[in-house]
Amino acid sequence: MRLELTFLVRDGDAVYIPLRDGRVPWSGAFGDDRAELEGVSARLITLDALKRGKSTPRDDPREAAKDRADALVLGGL
Repeated sequence: MRLELTFLVRDGDAVYIPLRDGRVPWSGAFGDDRAELEGVSARLITLDALKRGKSTPRDDPREAAKDRADALVLGGL
């Protein structure tokens, strides 16, 4: 099983992903679904939000290739 995590930072009411190039606003894509792993419970990102996020590849060629591959997998779900 593959697990990918995204580090989120809350600054007041704003939530963002801290990247080397700056902050990326978080879209609030969490739904009401939760999962538990090793006793830690977390909210899950909705499938629709994942599909939207991967529908436009990023500028970096390696990241764009990953986005395209992810979009193919997500499209089959």
